[in-house]
Amino acid sequence: MLYESLLLERMILETRYDRHFLYLDNCGRAMEEFLGRFPGFEVAKASPETAQMEWRESSTAVTFSHEKVDVAQDYPANLAAFNEICPFLIATVAKHFGVRSFTRVGNRRLLIKPTSSLEEAVALLSKSPLISVRNEDLVPFGDRIAERNLLLRVENDDRGYAFRLSTQERRLTSNIPAAFKVKFENFHPYVLMIDVDVYSKKAIDATSFSAVDFLRSTEKNLEGNLFALLRM
Repeated sequence: MLYESLLLERMILETRYDRHFLYLDNCGRAMEEFLGRFPGFEVAKASPETAQMEWRESSTAVTFSHEKVDVAQDYPANLAAFNEICPFLIATVAKHFGVRSFTRVGNRRLLIKPTSSLEEAVALLSKSPLISVRNEDLVPFGDRIAERNLLLRVENDDRGYAFRLSTQERRLTSNIPAAFKVKFENFHPYVLMIDVDVYSKKAIDATSFSAVDFLRSTEKNLEGNLFALLRM
């Protein structure tokens, strides 16, 4: 399997910091500056706990509070807008709230491999020796595997990677309110899901942090090495 065969279903960048209660004083200033740069966003919520703005046309939401800021986009056709929004929002929040360092930066990617059936998704997942089980070893417990899931967490001193692999059978429902337009062409009922969470292990200076570099280095590493690790 090739990395290019996966579809990016959801992209998230979360930046955490120690509590900064200047949020209560400067939340409105941060929102005004952000909306001045990205007028396509609309205010969804503004409270003493959190602020949220949404850009429905691009299925993007940004949220910030006294302890974190995050950007999330569903089904991005490309990451150009995401890579523009993230550094501006993070820098704006850091400036108005007096944030000097980030305690954790995380990039979560929900990657899917659409299949024609749940059985095909299970067969793909079963190829990985990280999750393979011999049939004879099942005998004391049953005669078949009903569900396969994998959580693998790998870390060094600077960065960690959490990989969650699962198979899913999904259905569209029309009675659940959605924040954004439902893009039916993006929906796949049977998928192999690869949920990747990449996170920093050390505090990062706010003035030197580059969201774009963090995202690009993550993308490069996954593209070159993900399936060498999973061996699928």
